[in-house]
Amino acid sequence: MTRHGTLSFMLLVTGCVAALADDLADCNQRVDLDRRIRGCTSLIERVKDPQALSAFYEFRGLAFSDKGDQDRAIADHSKAIALKPMDATPHYHRGLAHARKREFDQAIRDFNKAIELDARLALAYYNRAGVYRFKGDSDRAIADYTKAVEIDPAYALAYYGRAGTRQERGDYDGAIADFTKVLEIDPRAVSIYGLRGVAYERKGDYAKAIADHTKTIEFNPTTSKVYVVRGNAYLNQGDFERAITDYSKAVELDPRSFFAFYARGLAYRNKGDLEQSIADFTRSIEINPRDSFAMSNRGLTFEKMGAIDRAISDYRDALRLDASNKQSREGLQRLGQTP
Repeated sequence: MTRHGTLSFMLLVTGCVAALADDLADCNQRVDLDRRIRGCTSLIERVKDPQALSAFYEFRGLAFSDKGDQDRAIADHSKAIALKPMDATPHYHRGLAHARKREFDQAIRDFNKAIELDARLALAYYNRAGVYRFKGDSDRAIADYTKAVEIDPAYALAYYGRAGTRQERGDYDGAIADFTKVLEIDPRAVSIYGLRGVAYERKGDYAKAIADHTKTIEFNPTTSKVYVVRGNAYLNQGDFERAITDYSKAVELDPRSFFAFYARGLAYRNKGDLEQSIADFTRSIEINPRDSFAMSNRGLTFEKMGAIDRAISDYRDALRLDASNKQSREGLQRLGQTP
């Protein structure tokens, strides 16, 4: 029986369905959160059955959480727990509210309790994994994502979360396998091609990276950044002409894409076209004057051209923007200057 059906049955046996039907409908809908809160509040004030009250507090808590009021959400889920302490669901929902407040230790305690009460609650493992991942505990995060997909082999989000965690650890093969599984479960998740492409690229498999980025472009042909991403793969592969073509398309679609100009500047420099490289780095700096990397790379290009004074000036400007810019520091030292 659904939660809505359960509530209807509980109200029916008390002879209250007709009187409370509107409140029940309001409490159970998810479109208008304020209406949901009003309906649940009315039911809380008028219904005495502990099982029904627990559900109404839980539903109202979810509405408060969706509105961003996590304190009231936690209070309502706590009341639901007090009424039904052996129900895993309100523990799980209170854990979500704590996580949204970044109260991660409290969130983990609630997810632990939910799992203790219902060891098959895949959602609790998935969300506890997310908290562990945020805390930097990738071993536990991966273990929980793995448990979630063992319980629900079609849980695409859990594969996605595990893929991201594996990629952060440098396990690109594992990440690729998980991204592939997401696509098997949901072929409409086209953004996964781009993410898998990045994993292939970091692994050094540029051909497969380019194939995935091309697939992304097929679904998003008017989005500037997808051309930048494929251009990066071409650049890393050493195919500077194709990289320049993709960056040029990105600039055509978004003339304010400072990173596309910056990346095309790198490609032109690698190709040996230093004048065009300078022009692109300059345009990137005009759009985003706080970018120390564009400033530093323009300095390096000036140095390669023999324009030493301009190189020194750019290196110094880059260090003023970011004192940790290693390329500029080394450039100044190479030119006999004090960083």
